[in-house]
Amino acid sequence: MALLAGLTGPAAGRRALFALPAAWLAGGQAGYVSDVALLPAGVTSLSLMALGILTAADLQLAPPVVTAIAVVLGTAHGWMNGAGIAVAGREVSGRI
Repeated sequence: MALLAGLTGPAAGRRALFALPAAWLAGGQAGYVSDVALLPAGVTSLSLMALGILTAADLQLAPPVVTAIAVVLGTAHGWMNGAGIAVAGREVSGRI
């Protein structure tokens, strides 16, 4: 995501810098609360491959498009992580 945002320009990079972690956190909290992984596990691999293809193609995407990609992927990956933590019965407090 960082490579795609960086190739698109500073505005896209700044937006993705703040949008991705916020979406990841929100998705993680929602996934933890729901306790259900909405997407199959293969979606992670496919989304990373799609990011690689977009980066390799070096398309000049508009900053709002890059921000939307960051929000969608951050939410989806966060949801899957949060649901995985909930299913495993782990605490989110950070204690190991």
